[in-house]
Amino acid sequence: NGYGTICMPYDIVVGDRTGATFYNILGKKKEDTKITLYLEEETGTLKAGVPYIFHNDSENVYMYYLDEVIRSKAVTDFTSHNGLIGNFDDNTPITPGMYIIHENKIKKCGIGCTINQGYAYIDLNKVPLINEETAKAKNTIKLTNDNTTAIDNVKSEEETNPRYHNIRGQQVASPRKGLYIVNGKKIIMK
Repeated sequence: NGYGTICMPYDIVVGDRTGATFYNILGKKKEDTKITLYLEEETGTLKAGVPYIFHNDSENVYMYYLDEVIRSKAVTDFTSHNGLIGNFDDNTPITPGMYIIHENKIKKCGIGCTINQGYAYIDLNKVPLINEETAKAKNTIKLTNDNTTAIDNVKSEEETNPRYHNIRGQQVASPRKGLYIVNGKKIIMK
């Protein structure tokens, strides 16, 4: 459970499996040794060969996507997006100084760092600097690499102006009776 990276060989409609949220890197902020990545939730279609940061509430959802990567080679080339670089090969060596998300933490790669197919790594030199005020205006979360290298969520504007999603992950403008997901929690509207 938690954060990781994913790069699929085919398009995925967000919400095709419940319990998964996908993000693009919006930008970075650097202070001394502290690195903060700002992430923006992807709500459309995940494109084949494009890497994303992935948050899941269930190990089964994550394993489902990785099993699909291994079985399917629909797209054989991957791209990068704002410093997140995808991979379709096993045991790909990563240049020291790059970053990976592993065990729910942002970790700097040293000598011998590798990733497998279906994952991605981060080249901070290719992540644009961000205006923090602009980031706060969007629905963003922060991944922070500080002394503990823990991943931290920040409270967003969404808590004061919540977005409702149906079970398929589609945003709903005016919810009616039924089951909805608000800020990652299931609620029933009566």
